[in-house]
Amino acid sequence: MRYLIPIFVVLPLMLSGCVGSLGSGAARVSLTPEQIETQEREASASAALSRAMQLHHDGGFLDEDAAMEYLNEAIELDPDLAEARYQRALLRMNHGDRQGAEADVRVVLDNEPDNVRAVYAFGSIAYRKGEFIEAAKAFSRVLELDDSITEAYAMRGASYLKLQRPQDAIHDFTETLARNPAHRNAYYNRALAYVALGDDEQAEDDLTQAMSLNSQSYETIVARAAVYMRLGEFGRAIRDYGRAIVLDQNDPLLHALQAKAYGEDGRFGEAEDAAYKAYLLARAQGDFDSAEAYRDMMDEFAASYDRDKASSSQGAGIESELPPDTP
Repeated sequence: MRYLIPIFVVLPLMLSGCVGSLGSGAARVSLTPEQIETQEREASASAALSRAMQLHHDGGFLDEDAAMEYLNEAIELDPDLAEARYQRALLRMNHGDRQGAEADVRVVLDNEPDNVRAVYAFGSIAYRKGEFIEAAKAFSRVLELDDSITEAYAMRGASYLKLQRPQDAIHDFTETLARNPAHRNAYYNRALAYVALGDDEQAEDDLTQAMSLNSQSYETIVARAAVYMRLGEFGRAIRDYGRAIVLDQNDPLLHALQAKAYGEDGRFGEAEDAAYKAYLLARAQGDFDSAEAYRDMMDEFAASYDRDKASSSQGAGIESELPPDTP
């Protein structure tokens, strides 16, 4: 029995220590009614956000109206819920509400200045607003935070292009293509930067690469046709304008540009026909000033065609008047 006494002595001491520990812990976790209410609101906000994100699939919301309702509910319950603010900003941008989107992004950045997605979104909003200096700064900040984000290079390059900094733009588009060789917009925009520098051969190479990635890109086809015109490759320009016309047959300017290419290539009859199509389309669309200009173009090509034909006839007549060769 003497061996039991120490055990009984120790047990009450251990139990008293445990009780004391539990008591002090209970004191530490006790919450005020305000804190409890805050926790409940934050939990409800998280639940609303979760319901919104259940509608998110493949980079977008399946039901944008329902998602917006859930996000509004989440933000009303917890105004500082960053993910809800960010997702609502994206929805607002898609709906053209740049002011509302910017307000949401600014709240996120006030609380989390290094939130890389919010910084990127701010840059995108600034770009759409035409604030290209701010956009370039934002995308530079994104790259400081995470230099693996390919689109940040592409968007900063686009901002530099708008700021007439073609060399910087070319650098960023080249970085974009090093990370994503199938980035069509990077090829297209780098081509525009080369055009700004007067390097039409490099521009033609990039536009051809862009077309290999999307042969139906109207803007790329028209841009390459313009480059071919400057390079004096009028036959290729004619073909590209023809491709563009297939995509948009009712654009009188395209027919006029093709007419000019035909004229530069010395094919005045076809130039006259193309200018006539431009004239008819412009009149049908009520653009009488352009129609008049196309009519003048048509008359000019008709006159050139007549002169060319007359010159050819005279040459044939002179040839017929020459005496036959004598042995």
